[in-house]
Amino acid sequence: MQEIYSTRNGQNDFALAFPNESGGYERRNPDFKGVHGTKDISIVKKKEVLVKRKTGKGTEAVTVLEGFMDFLSALTYYQKEMTPPVIVLNSVAMKDRA
Repeated sequence: MQEIYSTRNGQNDFALAFPNESGGYERRNPDFKGVHGTKDISIVKKKEVLVKRKTGKGTEAVTVLEGFMDFLSALTYYQKEMTPPVIVLNSVAMKDRA
């Protein structure tokens, strides 16, 4: 997650940016919700942020969320303990891609 500065419609702009699997960024600020680059899913595997745990019968769980703001909310709710990998669709239209 990072902040991106750019020019949009002739105005200086900034947005919270969440990287996706195609090298693009899902961008959000109070005035804009969109993508810089190609729209795609995001897969989060970082063990520094996520704690691996097993579900019943030795299988691993996968967490699927609709958007990166949902991901940030889940990190807050679960106090940064989620089952990796986490797939962030970045749009319900990307469900088949996941």
